[in-house]
Amino acid sequence: MKSFAPLLFTFLLILLPSNQCSVKTSNDLIAKTCRHTPFSQLCVSTLRSHPQKSMKTVKDLSLVLIDIARAKATLALETINKLKASGSNPHLQIPLAKCSKIYEKVLRVHVPKALSALTRGDHKDAEDWVARSAAKAQECKMILVGVTNPPQMMLSMGQILSDLFVIIRSIIKSLLGGIGRGHDLL
Repeated sequence: MKSFAPLLFTFLLILLPSNQCSVKTSNDLIAKTCRHTPFSQLCVSTLRSHPQKSMKTVKDLSLVLIDIARAKATLALETINKLKASGSNPHLQIPLAKCSKIYEKVLRVHVPKALSALTRGDHKDAEDWVARSAAKAQECKMILVGVTNPPQMMLSMGQILSDLFVIIRSIIKSLLGGIGRGHDLL
């Protein structure tokens, strides 16, 4: 029985460069796309922190970012609800309740509608829903800024979420303008 080592070695030689090329292409697409967004460093770091996702097109980048924003909005809502339940800060109860409703709507309505519109190729509708999500994240942040000793963690979460939605909107706008149209920018 012959050794499989030469065959395995040949297979690995063929497979490895292909994977490296795919990763390089994905990184190039991320860099090129994010360069045209308002918060390019946040865009790049967020997308590169999720390498397991398929990101071959500009549309893929948008879908991945929406998924990440949904996860962050879910975490924000869970944090808000924990702060409300703790009752340790009575003056925060009303602002937290308002923010809870805001994030529930973002998660229940805005994000699903943005995903649906983007998936079916209705980039204008997707952009509108993402813009609403950004405005809602900013609204919650402003509600919390207006109270004495606001939870800094919630302010940071709100700002990052707002910035992510602005990035997503910018990328979707590029799809509207013909850049990428679901294809590589490369």
